[in-house]
Amino acid sequence: MPVIIQNLRSNKNNNNNNNYKFLEEKKIIYKYLSQQFLNEIKNNQKIFIFFNINNHNFIHESQIRTIMKESWNPKIVNDPSIESIVFLKKINKLSFPYMGYTCDGHYSELGAEFLSSYVSNIFLKHK
Repeated sequence: MPVIIQNLRSNKNNNNNNNYKFLEEKKIIYKYLSQQFLNEIKNNQKIFIFFNINNHNFIHESQIRTIMKESWNPKIVNDPSIESIVFLKKINKLSFPYMGYTCDGHYSELGAEFLSSYVSNIFLKHK
């Protein structure tokens, strides 16, 4: 896991003011790093950013996830959150552990199946 993302996740014991300051500082750093990355990519290359599904905070988007999404160009971000909720509602399985396991953050067979279909559909749409 990149250090910046690990540091974004590690600030659980601060009070709200320090937490806000911490998130704002990390937001600036993450935005800078993502823009540097995009600037170094050749213009003719297609870029796809895929977000994971957070099985432990499935329905509500975290502040960290919002910061990460806002730091990238929205045209290249692919977030399966909404589609995964629709999918689980359709098969009547919108409950914990969603697309994972109760003991850890790994994807279950259902999660792996959904994500492989989601990613392949994105690639096929842009070929």
